[in-house]
Amino acid sequence: MERGSEVAQELQSGREGKPRLLLITADSGPGGTLRWVRTIYPHLCASHDTALLLRAPLGDEPPPLVAGRLPALAPLISARQAFGVLPVLRMLRQHRPEVILASGFTTLLPFLLIRRLRLHPHVPLLMVQRGVLSEFPHVSQWRMRLAMRLAAAALDDRDRLAAVAPNARDYLRDSPFGRYPIELIPNGIDLPASLPERTAGSGKAPLRVAVIGRLTIEKGADRLPDLVRAAPQLQFHLAGDGDLAAGLRAELAEEIAAGRVVFHGWLDEPMGLLAGCDLLLLPSRTEACPHVVLEAFALRIPVWSMAVGGVPYLLEEGDAGRLFTSVMQMQQALQGVDAATLAAEAPAVAYAATLLQQRYTEAAMVQRYEAQLDALRHAAHR
Repeated sequence: MERGSEVAQELQSGREGKPRLLLITADSGPGGTLRWVRTIYPHLCASHDTALLLRAPLGDEPPPLVAGRLPALAPLISARQAFGVLPVLRMLRQHRPEVILASGFTTLLPFLLIRRLRLHPHVPLLMVQRGVLSEFPHVSQWRMRLAMRLAAAALDDRDRLAAVAPNARDYLRDSPFGRYPIELIPNGIDLPASLPERTAGSGKAPLRVAVIGRLTIEKGADRLPDLVRAAPQLQFHLAGDGDLAAGLRAELAEEIAAGRVVFHGWLDEPMGLLAGCDLLLLPSRTEACPHVVLEAFALRIPVWSMAVGGVPYLLEEGDAGRLFTSVMQMQQALQGVDAATLAAEAPAVAYAATLLQQRYTEAAMVQRYEAQLDALRHAAHR
């Protein structure tokens, strides 16, 4: 039986009575988008009859994001799929969604043709922007600007926009999407279920520094050798993978052999590692609303970050963590780190934990998304 037929049967079986939702995401690889999908998808499945469309290479079978449930379809790639028009149109006709949640503006490209050619009745959508692609050095900016213009042409006043951080919101405001209102919906984490036992802070040397994220230029992975060598009294734990991983391993071979640097590879659930560290370090060139910062808030671990993207917003301009405007500043701060230094971070750590409870819980995030989706659906039925 073809995969499309299996999907159609799944969608028609036993999930009546809930609003029908189609969730489309432009990225199924390791990173913040996948973590966001894994967080929100179970909640959407509980409140909606939800189908999931992932972007992935043709022929790949993505792992289930909810136990026992595979994504509905996964071939949104390149112009070979005419911007994904065929798989999106197929899913619209099979699932008949009342509302769409689209992650990233590139997911809107299929709707440009679908809507302009009237291939399917209009379905209102909420598009959420998770990052600022103009800050990614490997992204072709002229292609991205063209894609943004085309994607914005797919929207009308019956749709809505959201962003996970102020810098992502500003990115949309300065683009062809700027004519639409943009809701700010930060990421959130589940507090009670996701807190491992805190194992750091015992006072034993060396103090442990966590660097968690993709090992790429935009995440500042190329800055790590200088940062590591600036603080020989610290042990660095690197969790992530990316195109700079092999080069970093080679450049830091001496520090790895001495036990001063430990590579953990990509971790789907990094909180266990983070719980065993004394400091979270973000040397990034760009960020939006990183989950790992919220996890550090939950574990009451100090956060030191470059003052980029949405991180100053999360850290309340330095009240909930330390911000650096240059790599040199970060190096100099690391040189003097000891137990007393981190103990002095206690007021910022306590404030960060309060902010997490007030603003960044998983429940609050889900509630805001569902409120937006309900408003779209009800407006369409008027």
